[in-house]
Amino acid sequence: CIRDRYTKDAKPKKQTLAPVGTKIIKNYKGQDYVIRILESGYDLDGQHFKTLSGMAKKITGMKISGNAFFGLGQRGKR
Repeated sequence: CIRDRYTKDAKPKKQTLAPVGTKIIKNYKGQDYVIRILESGYDLDGQHFKTLSGMAKKITGMKISGNAFFGLGQRGKR
């Protein structure tokens, strides 16, 4: 039912970038960062993050879109 999307009990669909356990390697300013996708978020050197944006902020020191920083979610764009 469409109405269910707007109730506080409705759970949003979780979009997964890749299967749990997948590793993403990002080079930033000459340093490689290895990110592992978890069921509950992301891991960077043993530190847990709920979002890619939080992890990107930790790496860069500034607020930035996680998808943009890691180059994800751009399929189909030309």
